[in-house]
Amino acid sequence: MTEPRTITLEIPIPQPTLEHALWALVAVAIALDALTTQVGLANGLSESNPSGRAALEYGALGFVALKGAAVGVGLAGHALLRWVDRPTWGLIAPGLIAAVWLGAALWNLRLLAEIGVVA
Repeated sequence: MTEPRTITLEIPIPQPTLEHALWALVAVAIALDALTTQVGLANGLSESNPSGRAALEYGALGFVALKGAAVGVGLAGHALLRWVDRPTWGLIAPGLIAAVWLGAALWNLRLLAEIGVVA
């Protein structure tokens, strides 16, 4: 009788980094901005960003395309900053993108509070 054999499969799992966390924050910030923008539009507010107004003429698809284009520009900037081979520079693009969209979401929340939609 033969002994049972065990095979071990090693799968490398990358460790989360600050860069990963910032890109996750970008996703959350985009979602918050999109949600608060849509709630604001549904309650009579208007888009103040001229690019956003133009994109919204095409409905949700235009809105998603605008957000996708902005993320694409951020990813291109991120790639250029990483190319310089300074590890911390890779944090600049996602950090700035997240800050801008979180700022937009907070601005939207302030406007929604002014009209009584949120407390």
